[in-house]
Amino acid sequence: SACKRKWLLLLLSLGGCRGSEQDAQCPSSVAVQKRIDCHPQPGASQEACEARGCTWCSTDVPNAPWCFFPEDSPYGYARSGDAEQTDRGWR
Repeated sequence: SACKRKWLLLLLSLGGCRGSEQDAQCPSSVAVQKRIDCHPQPGASQEACEARGCTWCSTDVPNAPWCFFPEDSPYGYARSGDAEQTDRGWR
């Protein structure tokens, strides 16, 4: 039935990236640990993410961004200068 097909499509679209299937389902080779958040504001969605030119892929890794810059993006983080220990940690 049409209702059953819609439910199946919904389940497939919500599947995201799980375990070893991540490489097959994610259109990116960016490792979860190297993802740079492209949508840090609340309300991120696949549509909003892709409108920014970024990649959307869910993950089970806590605090890892689901919306992230592509690997060849000019955006990212770079450390300059020497690390310095303070009473609140390193900076």
